[in-house]
Amino acid sequence: MSVREFEMEETKNSVKWAVSPHVRATYTADGAALLDIDKGMFYSLNEVGARIWVTIETSSTGITLENIVSALETHYQIPRQQLERDTAKCLETFSG
Repeated sequence: MSVREFEMEETKNSVKWAVSPHVRATYTADGAALLDIDKGMFYSLNEVGARIWVTIETSSTGITLENIVSALETHYQIPRQQLERDTAKCLETFSG
């Protein structure tokens, strides 16, 4: 993705992720569809990307990578280090 769907707020110890107000999401059994209203761009996410998105979306004050990974651990049987790497890569794609 080349659109910035997230706003990052840098805090004293880490970055918090929050969904930008101009992006809308629709969820399906296979993942999610995102629409950037400002740019008129459409994106699709697989199941894992959608899970990351909804985790961020439901955090009203923003959420850190560490807390996203903790939430994902309840859904996936993946070693934490791998889950953290994969999540960071996904977030990088979202923000780039």
